[in-house]
Amino acid sequence: MLFGFSKKGILPSDSTENDAVLGIIAPTALQFGQNALTLGDTEAAVYAVTRYPAKVEYGWLSDVANQPGTVTEIIYTPETDVEAIIKDISRTVRDNTVIADSFSGADVGERVRAEKLARDGTNIIEQIANEGESVSVMDMLVMAMGRDREDLEKRGISLGNRFLGRRFQLRKLAFLQQQAFAMISPCSKPEPLICAMTRQLIPLSSLMGGFPFAFAGCNDGAGQYVGKDSAGGIIVVDFWRRGGDRNNSNLVCMGLSGAGKSTAIKHLLLNEYELGTKVIIIDPQGEYKDLCENLDGDWIDVAGGSGGHINPFHIYPEPEDADEALSPLAQHINNLEVFFRLYLDLTTIQVAVLKECIEAAYAQKGITFDSDIRRIPADGFPRMPDVYAVIQEKSKEADKTLRDGEPNPYKELSYLLRSAAVGADKHIWNHPSSVNPTKNFVVFDTQTVRSAAGNLSKALYHVILGYADMLLTENPNERVILVCDEAHYIIDKRVPESLSRLAKIAKTCRKREGGLWICSQQLTDYLSPEIEKDGRALLEQANLKLLISAAQELKSSEGRQRILIAVLIPFVFIFLMINIVTNLFDLSEEEMADYGFTEEEILLVEDAKLDSGYANFLTFYLDQFFGGGAAGQHGRYPLPCTTDVIRSGFGYRTGRYSGFHSGLDFATDHHSPVFAIAPGEVVIASFGVRNSYGNYIKIRQETDEDGEFYTLYAHLSGVFVNVGDTVTPGQIIGQEGGQPGVDPNPGDSTGHHLHFEIRLGSSLQSAVDPEPWLFGEGM
Repeated sequence: MLFGFSKKGILPSDSTENDAVLGIIAPTALQFGQNALTLGDTEAAVYAVTRYPAKVEYGWLSDVANQPGTVTEIIYTPETDVEAIIKDISRTVRDNTVIADSFSGADVGERVRAEKLARDGTNIIEQIANEGESVSVMDMLVMAMGRDREDLEKRGISLGNRFLGRRFQLRKLAFLQQQAFAMISPCSKPEPLICAMTRQLIPLSSLMGGFPFAFAGCNDGAGQYVGKDSAGGIIVVDFWRRGGDRNNSNLVCMGLSGAGKSTAIKHLLLNEYELGTKVIIIDPQGEYKDLCENLDGDWIDVAGGSGGHINPFHIYPEPEDADEALSPLAQHINNLEVFFRLYLDLTTIQVAVLKECIEAAYAQKGITFDSDIRRIPADGFPRMPDVYAVIQEKSKEADKTLRDGEPNPYKELSYLLRSAAVGADKHIWNHPSSVNPTKNFVVFDTQTVRSAAGNLSKALYHVILGYADMLLTENPNERVILVCDEAHYIIDKRVPESLSRLAKIAKTCRKREGGLWICSQQLTDYLSPEIEKDGRALLEQANLKLLISAAQELKSSEGRQRILIAVLIPFVFIFLMINIVTNLFDLSEEEMADYGFTEEEILLVEDAKLDSGYANFLTFYLDQFFGGGAAGQHGRYPLPCTTDVIRSGFGYRTGRYSGFHSGLDFATDHHSPVFAIAPGEVVIASFGVRNSYGNYIKIRQETDEDGEFYTLYAHLSGVFVNVGDTVTPGQIIGQEGGQPGVDPNPGDSTGHHLHFEIRLGSSLQSAVDPEPWLFGEGM
């Protein structure tokens, strides 16, 4: 790293020789290209830091200036014209205030960002005026180096992602590599063209608090000590921190059996318990009993009756701020449907008959859809024998009217329900709810039924989860962590709704002082096609991921695939228990190779860096990293991507996908941004639905010149808009993709590209040649 002020120092004669610096001062060969340069045998590219976070953390320079394979130049010039500085900041505050006031409800993210910039600018003015803060000018350049162009490209993507994660924005300096190289060299002087992009006002305290030797690791400034990263820096995480990327305290912990998940979770929970957090654990393997007893907590074996029972027909009140459209009884009958489908192998007809009988059993107790369930005591709800009695009664009535040989659905259902009502399982279900935990450490132990025949444990897990949900939300101001250990026990591909309660709880925790901690064995368990909707939502909503014994996982291709799946799911923190390595993206390609990643897997990780994490900053990063926008405007409308190179035109074609081609295929950079060409409204934003387009977006556009028409953007690896969103010309709406085996849902595509269509109406039959629109005068 080079670190210079306006007056550059000179290395002492006995300094250790630095090959990287010597290669810059006296390269054996020097050649400049559009976006890169050649230094002897090394390929390099210089990037400008064009935007900084509104507020930097102590030690921020250790993150951005010490990236592997880079040279960083920071020029800090004291500014003496305080009045001019205040005017400049005031103008920025005014501009951002106007921007914040102009955004509509669909642009909440941009409005909040503008408001924050205006607020931070006001704070800096107060620091200068009231506290005598020195504010000066800083320029920052970063040069990435690689063995060849391919290596340089991958390093550049990794570098951009790392800066992005720290809220900095890099811009590739197209056509300015020579001037940038001159500026980053030790004997440089500021280049006006580049300084116009990089110049940033920064308080002196922010610079002095960010020296590279000041900080390492990942530190929230409060919370729990988790461990150390690969560089020896400490990891301190405040699980209750909200703001920025972090909007919940949910955690997903993954690791194979015996890897130490429970041990790691116990350490974290003990610290939270000591800090006053209420802890609720659903424990199907009996791993928390000793800990609970040592803490004088409430240990409840619902199946065995120790500590009380939970009646599956007991309806617990929803929180007052719940937005449920159904009445409590209707909502609970839906939950009971999931319970019985987990417990018994029911047909669709049997489910319908059972729901009818359940409703009748509630009616016999005087409970209707309009009842205030808060006034009903625990013994006022029906139990399993009550429902069984209703079924038998209806079976007798049906026998009187059914023809000979005609099946009696009530009789079939009574056979299935007999064990629960009067048979082997009656000791579990035939009691009113009687659990009443009063301590701050509560364990629901289901080990006694885990190995039971059928799906009894899954059903019991579901019932306990409903009760725990009530405990989690009954006091909105109390910090509560609900731990679902071995949560894969609740997963049932035949009953996709079994995960919906967990996903709902995870969402609820965002609104209150609660956290849902999921402990399980394999990420892939949650991503099967039958349950992927709720499974992926459950994993994505958790701001924290803990992967246990990743070093062991990396030894097998299956383990590496599980790690890669984790990378593809957005996150704020991932802790890999290798010693603890913070953030998989911080592993270099060489380190990944050492852990057994193949070249294809390393490439997938690098590509995933554009798809995962820091989602709020991804679109702007793509805009900056791939040259600052679309390839230009040659006709009436701007291009939808970063190139004007067309791989396949409009009309009939031959080859693998012969026939009529309804648009243009642009040969743009892999994972580069896709732009809207005109103002309009998103009518389709499809992701994950398999069809010839793969992931695609359709927008209803309207302009004065051409009135209403439609544009379609297909084979996307990322979709950044939703149906109903309004877009503006040049707005990033998605990310190019279509590479089979690499990109999700590529559709009918042999390689990555952007398929672009213009339609005069909504249907495919109205497609027209986009070339006159993009390269001429329109229709």
